[in-house]
Amino acid sequence: MVTQEQIYQELEQAYREGKEHWGKRKVSDVNRDILSLLMIIPHKTILEVGCGKGTLTKELVKVADTVTAIDVSPTAITAAKQAVPQAEFVSTSLEKFTSPLVYDVIICAEVLYYITDYKPLYLQSSSDRLRKHTV
Repeated sequence: MVTQEQIYQELEQAYREGKEHWGKRKVSDVNRDILSLLMIIPHKTILEVGCGKGTLTKELVKVADTVTAIDVSPTAITAAKQAVPQAEFVSTSLEKFTSPLVYDVIICAEVLYYITDYKPLYLQSSSDRLRKHTV
């Protein structure tokens, strides 16, 4: 069985070799729907999990005061920092991510299927970072 760490290494390798399909220049339909929802949900802080090269992040900084974006790929994070200097970027996984912030919105778009050992830990670690009474 493939381990979680092996999956993360494969994602990093895809970014290094330019073989990733996540570095789209346009926001996907799913992410466009997320952006539409953000227009009606009150928020100031957003955590984006699996930001890739920052395609969605570029739009998120337009609708939130603080955007923190994480990805397991250091290569993707380097590209995202160049593309969206207004956001804070951290090269880490959701399960290892720590922050003093509590977020109004956490976006895990198109990333949860990369988690092999889907334990409540991931959801718990996210819910601890989510401001109460938000969507």
